[in-house]
Amino acid sequence: MLVPAVGMLRRAGQGSGALGSPLVGASGADLEAVLGRILHLVRGGLIQPSKKAYCQDEAARLVREVEETEHDLSAKQAFQEQLRVKEAQCGCCCKEYHDIQMALISARKSVEYLEGRRENLQKQVEALQGWCV
Repeated sequence: MLVPAVGMLRRAGQGSGALGSPLVGASGADLEAVLGRILHLVRGGLIQPSKKAYCQDEAARLVREVEETEHDLSAKQAFQEQLRVKEAQCGCCCKEYHDIQMALISARKSVEYLEGRRENLQKQVEALQGWCV
């Protein structure tokens, strides 16, 4: 599968470990460079990933991301609700009013982001299902 790419990355001094490239702590540019090299190899026919392996790996990744997103969304919604309770208790004139309002804005934006992420992941699952089945 990706063994030729791993070998290439090792030769280039860009990897070590079980898969040859854990890239823990790597910058976004480093990650893009590695992905670009792999895509170049795949497009050039030097790597022939099997459809079954891709579908399994991508499905596992999506399951993890969906679970993580659902967990994060539930936590942010609960936090947002706690802030609303604080807001109601505070009224208009307590000392923490502005801090609560800023926290509410941040929580609302986090919830909106996670809802959008969940929607995007659902589309990815549908696309994967259409391609793999």
